[in-house]
Amino acid sequence: GGQTMSNIHFAEIVDGWVVTTGANTLVPPGCIEITEPLPDNLYRYENGVFIRSEPPSLAHTRHPSGEWVLSTTLEVALANATTLVNAWRDTAESQQFTFAFNGRLWDARQETRARLQPVAGLSELPANFFWTDAENVDVPMTLAGVRGLSQAHDVALVERGFAIHANQRNLKATLPLLTIAELLAFTP
Repeated sequence: GGQTMSNIHFAEIVDGWVVTTGANTLVPPGCIEITEPLPDNLYRYENGVFIRSEPPSLAHTRHPSGEWVLSTTLEVALANATTLVNAWRDTAESQQFTFAFNGRLWDARQETRARLQPVAGLSELPANFFWTDAENVDVPMTLAGVRGLSQAHDVALVERGFAIHANQRNLKATLPLLTIAELLAFTP
């Protein structure tokens, strides 16, 4: 019978980086024999030692110089930054805030509006009706008081919503002016 030759693991090193690994019965020209297979090509070879070198982010690839460089496209980086701006807007719009009306602070958000508007639309309120302010104080209310509070609440929501919208538009206007690195580092 014939004798089978076992495979020898090898790595091709170019400019100090592992560029190819494999196994064969012979070590190909320009390659070195290694004792165990390497899982990937993220290794430098310095002074006879393999040193793992991770990219700083998924958007980086290794340049022939050995440096990690950003490899995403401007379009992808811009789309990702735009998504961050939209997420910021959604979060900002959903957050509760307070506004002043008749010398008190009141909670404001869409859920409050949904509770307040039907009450303001009534022709009369139940006896001893009150609304709870932002400091958790029950405030006795007349129908005119509830309607005034509802109107002031709507104004506060619109003013805040517009401020958020204007900020979002300003952020989106600046994004195309940024470099890929600035877009990848961008936080609204």
